[in-house]
Amino acid sequence: MKTSKRNKLLSLALAGSCGLFGASNALADAGDTISNRATLSYDVGTVAQTVIESATGAGNSTPGIGAGGNTDFIEDRVINFTIADSGVTGDATPGGILQATAFTITNNSNIALDFLLRGLNNVDGTADPQ
Repeated sequence: MKTSKRNKLLSLALAGSCGLFGASNALADAGDTISNRATLSYDVGTVAQTVIESATGAGNSTPGIGAGGNTDFIEDRVINFTIADSGVTGDATPGGILQATAFTITNNSNIALDFLLRGLNNVDGTADPQ
């Protein structure tokens, strides 16, 4: 098999495996080093081809188990949170100051985050935390 066809197959397999990262979160902390190696096994027609592994840099065109190398990357920060009305309401006077309401913030990120919520005066007098 030509090297270019092998590289295309490897690229396709790696692209497919990268799509799996969005499927489930392993909950790695931001800043963690992740080491990963992809192994590709395939057939051409009914003939099994030699396994090929991924490698850093320009990739790997040397077939065989152990001929590849790990690819390392640093886990980025995931910002994921929800804000919900806590159900606690109070009286607010039009034109009043220091009016308050309560919300619950849930941090689903992979790192601790600080939040600052500010009020917004909508023209129609409504407020929507979304």
